Amino acid sequence: PIDMPIRFAPMLPDQTLGEPFVAQSKDISKRGMALILPCPPPQDHLVLSLQASAQDPVVKVPAQIRHSQLLNDGRYEVGVKFIRK
Repeated sequence: PIDMPIRFAPMLPDQTLGEPFVAQSKDISKRGMALILPCPPPQDHLVLSLQASAQDPVVKVPAQIRHSQLLNDGRYEVGVKFIRK
């Protein structure tokens, strides 16, 4: 389990990053993580900005959406798989 805000940006078809959003993290593993998004996922590919603490550097992690589910409160639970370069 992990409970912290995560910034992410959609990867657009031309490989540029779209407008960043803030999601709530739910859990994390070596292969991916679950997020709660305030809106439907904007693209299939995202770039997550992860930071262990305020003193640590931000690490940009590309990810692909594996599933998305509308929740009762209008938010979306999204599972992402980390993409290895």
